[in-house]
Amino acid sequence: MFFLLAIASHSQITVREQPKKIAQPVNMKIITNPAPVDQPTQGKDLKITIDRLDDNSIFDQNNYLVNYTVSNAGTEPVDLSQYYRGGISGAFITNGLTHRFGGGEANLNTNGKSILQPGESIKGALELPNQNLNTGVTYKYTLTVDDQNRIGEANENNNKAEATITARGIRNADYFLSSAKITVQTGNDNKEANNSLVYFSVGVANYNDHMAFALASGYAPEIRANSTTELLPNSSLDPDYHSLYSPYNSVCLYKQRGLAVTVFYDNKAWATDAWKINSISVTVEFKDAKGNPYPNPAYASKTITFPVNGLLGYRLGDDITNNKNQLRVLMMGTDENFNPLPVEFSKYPTMFLQVNNSPLKKAPIVYCY
Repeated sequence: MFFLLAIASHSQITVREQPKKIAQPVNMKIITNPAPVDQPTQGKDLKITIDRLDDNSIFDQNNYLVNYTVSNAGTEPVDLSQYYRGGISGAFITNGLTHRFGGGEANLNTNGKSILQPGESIKGALELPNQNLNTGVTYKYTLTVDDQNRIGEANENNNKAEATITARGIRNADYFLSSAKITVQTGNDNKEANNSLVYFSVGVANYNDHMAFALASGYAPEIRANSTTELLPNSSLDPDYHSLYSPYNSVCLYKQRGLAVTVFYDNKAWATDAWKINSISVTVEFKDAKGNPYPNPAYASKTITFPVNGLLGYRLGDDITNNKNQLRVLMMGTDENFNPLPVEFSKYPTMFLQVNNSPLKKAPIVYCY
C-alpha cells in the first residue's frame, strides 16, 4: 500500500515502512521567545500546528505519532490552568464524518507551566496506537487546541491544524475464521469403533465457550493405531455463530484471546479402553465476507501443530468397573500470533475452549467493530 502525502497547516508527513518503538512517556518542551513569524494578534491567541506526522503502522495496526506546537500568537498571556487535563484533542474525519473512536488527547497544561506568555510555545507529541481505520481510506486528521473553548481568545481561527493520511494497516475485524481442518496422529493404541465418541470444537479461547466449528454429534468410527486421520468440523450452530461473519469469530478477537481446540473423549463402553494421541494439528483459514483471503499469507491459511503425546480414556489407577471418571478432555490453545501453547488434560465437566495456561486468559477485550 502506498502512502498519500498531503498535509495542511504547513505540516509534513514522513512514512516509515518498518515498525518503530515509541519511547514512553513523551516529554514536552517549552521554547521561550522564538523568532517571530507573524504579526502578533492583539489580545490572547492560542495557535496549534502539526509539525510532523509519523506513520509507524505495521501490517495489522495503524500507528501514528503526531508532533505538534502550541504557541501564544497574541500580545497577552494565556492562562492554561483552565485545563487540569486535556485541552488538545485529535480526530479522524472522512466524508465529513468524525471517526467514532481514536484521534488522541494531550494535556495543554503541562510541565507545571500554567501561563503561556506572548511568543512562547509548547512542543509535544501525541502517540496514536492501533487506530481502527479502514484500510486504504484517506482521512483528514485534525488537532484542536482549547477544544472545549474555555479560554477566551481574540482569534479562534488558528485553534485547529490539519493533516491528511491514508490508512495502511489491515482491519482484523473484517476477516473471519472461515474453515478448520483437524489432523490427528494416533499412536500405538487406537480409538475403538463405536465404543467411544470423540467431540471436537474450535473457537476463540477463554470466551464464553463459543464454538465456531465443531463435530458436535461425536465421531464414532475407529481411528487406527499409528495412523493419520483428517476431520472437517462443521460450522457451529451456536446462536452467537449463526453467521461466520460475527465479531466473535473475527481475527480481531482471536488476536486478543487466541485460538482454542478442545477434544472430548467419551469412553462409553469399555472401562479399560484408551486412545493414544501423538499430536493434533489444526489448519485454519481466515477470509473476509466476500471470500477474499487475509492479505498476509502467514494468517490467510495456517497450520498449528500441538505435540500431545498422551492418553484419552483409561489411565493406570482408574476404576475399571466404572468409566464415569474417564470422560477426559484435551485442551489446546495458541497465543495471539497463533503459536501453540502446551496442551492440558482435564476431566469432564469443564468449559470447552478453555486454555488455563494462556497469558491472554484474563486480558481485557476490545470490541471488534
